[in-house]
Amino acid sequence: MKKKLRYRTDLNLCDWGYVMMTEQVAESFCGGHTNEAVVLHLFLLTQSGYQMRIGRADDRLCVLVGSNEKIYHYRYFRINDVQYYCFDRSMDCRAMQIYNQPFPKEKLMSLDMTQPKLSVKKTNPRTIGSKRFTQAKATVVLNQNLIDFFNSCPVNSEWQLYSKASLSDMAKDALYPALREAIEGKTQAQAANILLNFVQTGFDYATDQQQFGYERPLYPDESLYYPFCDCEDRSILFACLVRELMGLDVVLLDYPEHLSTAVCFTEDVAGDYLLLDGKKYVACDPTYIGADIGMTMPSMRKHTATVIPF
Repeated sequence: MKKKLRYRTDLNLCDWGYVMMTEQVAESFCGGHTNEAVVLHLFLLTQSGYQMRIGRADDRLCVLVGSNEKIYHYRYFRINDVQYYCFDRSMDCRAMQIYNQPFPKEKLMSLDMTQPKLSVKKTNPRTIGSKRFTQAKATVVLNQNLIDFFNSCPVNSEWQLYSKASLSDMAKDALYPALREAIEGKTQAQAANILLNFVQTGFDYATDQQQFGYERPLYPDESLYYPFCDCEDRSILFACLVRELMGLDVVLLDYPEHLSTAVCFTEDVAGDYLLLDGKKYVACDPTYIGADIGMTMPSMRKHTATVIPF
């Protein structure tokens, strides 16, 4: 098995990256959108240990990818409590016959993200900075190929998967030195306020519907790339910055139609908070513009948030 997955390991591919790579390999051998390519793709994935099935609609075959993640915008079939997704849009409206053949030691596709090793195509530089703390400012250049890869990934509502993805090394090299310098020597409260205001005021706000026409959370690199971001994107990015620059635990707070964060400080910090497993998490809202840590958006005070840990 290790030898079969060597290319995935060498390229640091997540499961979705491996599914895409094997599809391209199959189509390069058998031709694009052919039944022969589908059969080869299925063979490569099942022999690599993934839980896949094959579907047939009229004279067309397609690979059905097993995953129990909640993936949006794609058709799926539920078989024995497993969701099998069809990522071939041309098969969306067709009645389908499915060959439900299990394979030994098969596993479901995960949407956990890794940083794939891709060739570099630089984006245009973009300067991002806090309006209150002007020292928290950096010019970032990203890898367009990575942005394009994220754009291909299935959309889901597992917010923690986006935040766990972290920033790319390229983004960190551009952003982290300036932010580390900005928070150096500060108390935890002061440092968190700097990072919070950086996210609050360094980015223009727009809903996903306004920017993309559909709901779409952004990976941290994407928030640095696209012209706008919304509450979940800001919360995902802020959580990433606090964990990696301050070494503190963060949770996401899922309110009705709103996402925010709370930070577990090791110093005494005042403000709105919640207790989780005996630990105090202080509210930090990256979309409540100008608000300091410890301040909850007034419209959210009447709601109870669902806590999403990492």
